[in-house]
Amino acid sequence: MLDQGSNMEMVQLVIGIIVLSAFFIFKIKIVNGFFRRKRLSDEEYKFDDIRKVYTKLKKNESPDPKHLLKYEKNIRTRKLLFEVLRLFDKLSLYPTEKLSNKNLSESYLANWLNLNDDFDSFPDYIEFIEETEINEETVIQVYKFRSDEPHIFADKGWMYAYVGIKNGDAIEYEQPYFIHTDFEQEKIPQDKLIIESKKKLDYLFQLEENRLQSQKTRGMYQGINV
Repeated sequence: MLDQGSNMEMVQLVIGIIVLSAFFIFKIKIVNGFFRRKRLSDEEYKFDDIRKVYTKLKKNESPDPKHLLKYEKNIRTRKLLFEVLRLFDKLSLYPTEKLSNKNLSESYLANWLNLNDDFDSFPDYIEFIEETEINEETVIQVYKFRSDEPHIFADKGWMYAYVGIKNGDAIEYEQPYFIHTDFEQEKIPQDKLIIESKKKLDYLFQLEENRLQSQKTRGMYQGINV
């Protein structure tokens, strides 16, 4: 019969084996993931999280409706689903009852927050508040969001974010002009929001105009009509 000391050594040995096994499995996954990424094109990598739909569309086949619903329900993959269906001219396959500017902006906002250096994760909750028309072509959507512990912003509770999009039907939805948040609990007053949004839009449009002009100039220099 094993004494208490032997039992303790056996337990430690088992724990050690489990830890080492977990480490090697994790390392193998990292290595496999790295080499798998090297094999993917930029487009394949972009839609890797919804590859069950992407692969079918790439083969000119119809995706499984249950996969379409699954990716639409997930706030992380909703925007990818919309983008891949538009890419293959198959937006008619998007779950019609779920297609709205609000739902799409919600997904873009969640993904933006995940990539934001300060927030650095997907929020646990997002709610649409209201929409303000800036001009005939642009509206600003107001959302509030929050995350639970142990997130660094958990103690702030609900915070406000603003998404500037093209005014139009959801089927014509485009990537937001801008997404902004100060991570504040107070909503920006509407009059100030309109003024600041117009400034931001003017700046973005000026950048785009400069980019196109630069592109045109390079084309003329090379003897090409752009």
